[in-house]
Amino acid sequence: MTTVRILFGSPSSPWDLSRWEPVDDRLRGGSSTSHLETMTLPSGSRTGGVRFYGDLDTKTLGGAGFASQSYRHAVPLAADEYKGISFIYQPKTSPVAKEPTRFTFILKSALVSTRPDGRRESTISYEYTFDSSSSACDKLENTSGPVPVELRIPFRDFQATYRGRPQPDAEPLNSAEIKELSIMCRSDFDKQSGPFELIVESIGAIHSESREGLQDLYGEKTTLVGRAGAEGSSGVLVRLSSLIRGLCG
Repeated sequence: MTTVRILFGSPSSPWDLSRWEPVDDRLRGGSSTSHLETMTLPSGSRTGGVRFYGDLDTKTLGGAGFASQSYRHAVPLAADEYKGISFIYQPKTSPVAKEPTRFTFILKSALVSTRPDGRRESTISYEYTFDSSSSACDKLENTSGPVPVELRIPFRDFQATYRGRPQPDAEPLNSAEIKELSIMCRSDFDKQSGPFELIVESIGAIHSESREGLQDLYGEKTTLVGRAGAEGSSGVLVRLSSLIRGLCG
C-alpha cells in the first residue's frame, strides 16, 4: 500500500498562506502577477485546496514572463525515507488558444539571497513541468465533472536548471536539503500567456517503504488510468479520485 506524508493539504498540515509569497517577473521589470487563495473542494475531500492564479504577461519583456508562488522554508525529505512527490490537482477542461495550462513544480536545495534592489540571486533549481489540461491525461476526457489527478514524481526526474536552462552537469537533487518549493507558470517565450489558474488539492512526499508507490513511480501497476502530459518521466502517472483518496490521510 502506498503511504504519503501530506506536506500541504491535510487537517494536520493545512495550507498556511502566510508562509507563501509571490515571486513574479516584476522583480525583473515584468508585469506578470500571481496569487494563492484557499478554496473549498467538492464534497468528499478531506480538507480544502488552494487556487493558484494570476496573469502571465509576455509583452513587457518581449515574450518572456513568469509568475510563481514560493514557500521559502525548509522541507527536509531524507532520501532513505522518501522517494518522490505526490502532487494532486484538478485538470483544466477546454482551454482556449494560448491559455496557460503548463505549470512547473520547483524545488531548491540552496538558500536564495535577496539583493538590495529586491531581486533574488539565481541558484540551481530542480524542476518538473506538466500539462494540466484534461486532454493531456488519457481516459479523462469522457469523465463528468472535475476529476483530480495525481502526479507521482520521482526525485530523480526533477531536472536541474539555472535561470530556466538545463544544467546536465549539476549535482542530483538532495531531497534532504530542500530549502524552498514553488509552483510556477512561465511563458516558454510566448507559447502561453494571459490569465491562468491551477487548483491544487495537496502536495505530499511518498514514503520509500510504499511498495505500491514505488511500482507506480516506475509505471508497473495496472490500476492507474493514464499518464500525465509531462515532459519529464514516463513514470509519472495519474490516478482517478476514487483511487487516491485513501492515500492522503
